[in-house]
Amino acid sequence: MSLIGWYGPLIHLSQASSHMGHYVQLLVFVHRTRPIQKFKSVIKGALLKTDIQVGDDTLFYFSVSIWQKEMGSMVVAGDVVLLQNVKIVTFGDVVEAGTVQYSSLKVLVHPYELLMSKDVDGLLACSRTGETTKKKLKRVVEWVQRSGATLHSVQLQTSEKRQILKNWKVHEERKTQDCISILEVSCLTSSGKAAFYGSVGEMFLHSIWETKGELDKERMFITRRLYMIGDTKIAEDLICTGCKLCDCSLELKHGSLLEEMAIPLYCSKNSNRLHTVCLIYRPFLLYVWDQSECIPLLVTNKVAELLFGNITAEKVYLCYKGENEDQGQTAKDVQSDQRANAHTTATRGEEVVGSRSSNEEMNLDTASSKQVEMKKRPNFYKIWLILLKMMLKQEKNSPLRFEVNVNTDLNPENGRFELISLTMPYFLPNQD
Repeated sequence: MSLIGWYGPLIHLSQASSHMGHYVQLLVFVHRTRPIQKFKSVIKGALLKTDIQVGDDTLFYFSVSIWQKEMGSMVVAGDVVLLQNVKIVTFGDVVEAGTVQYSSLKVLVHPYELLMSKDVDGLLACSRTGETTKKKLKRVVEWVQRSGATLHSVQLQTSEKRQILKNWKVHEERKTQDCISILEVSCLTSSGKAAFYGSVGEMFLHSIWETKGELDKERMFITRRLYMIGDTKIAEDLICTGCKLCDCSLELKHGSLLEEMAIPLYCSKNSNRLHTVCLIYRPFLLYVWDQSECIPLLVTNKVAELLFGNITAEKVYLCYKGENEDQGQTAKDVQSDQRANAHTTATRGEEVVGSRSSNEEMNLDTASSKQVEMKKRPNFYKIWLILLKMMLKQEKNSPLRFEVNVNTDLNPENGRFELISLTMPYFLPNQD
């Protein structure tokens, strides 16, 4: 029941024309609803209207205009509803009902209850209404259940409305195809996910450029550089400034103008289209092999972190820079101490012995304190180098299980196989 109260009698739809301009109560079955329409009023501003077609046991079709958005969203085709305090009006030559500010709507029976329930008395027993309303409700429910064609229409319209209300597409997870060899993966003709076993052979940086804009082939193969004396710039080549959301590099390359314009202006993974700038691993190709074939896997920043034991590029680069700065500072300190000691010896003679010894003690204390601070925090750069060397031990590492995205529209060197994850295979111990 409405908290406001009833301003008129409960009538049959066939009697509506005799209550023109009056407030009445309607207990009706909803045939269909129309989408919400927006109107502009000079006095009331923007108005929202929902038109519904209803019926009862005395009149099959009757129109009702609902001017409240909340009330209109409550109505579903197939409901039996009680409309309280609606006004009977005319629109041209058509008699209809319209809601006002103090109108209300109450759903008495849902569509699935009408379709499933055959016991009308049991259905009415759950209704908390007065005797007059229950009598009218019983007549309307029995009339609806006798109209088989109407119920079929309600089923169709209800399913259509539910489909319209869904403004999203259900994500269908693609199944991963298990391949017995890398050769089978390379022969796939349709895009999707694939999983296979293989061993890491080489890491290839295809995006390294020299200052002249020419490719440096020697620096592109990481395995060769790991054991080269004096090559300490692997971290600089593998780490760049980029976006941690879309994994794209934001550094300008020293190539053609077309290359520089290839930097994306907007982030495809962020709702506000802004890049989240930080240090990331530069995209590279990881060549994996088995006895049948060898293919390159495209590795981006997030998967590279998994590959390197969840060590981020920022941690590696900070430790790498800190180690180089400490080495440079130590060399400068030694040279300055030597020059100061030589100058003091020439000017003061024997007094320099005590001064030099005190300076040496201070330098030793400073160096020892720095070493203690460095020992307290892990050197992620050295840990990362060890992991890199272990992973790239050609023909000596165990096979891993790789899961990749296969895009048949791309070439193998341009990301046809993109690495998603990798795991260490689990083998049960021999029970013999």
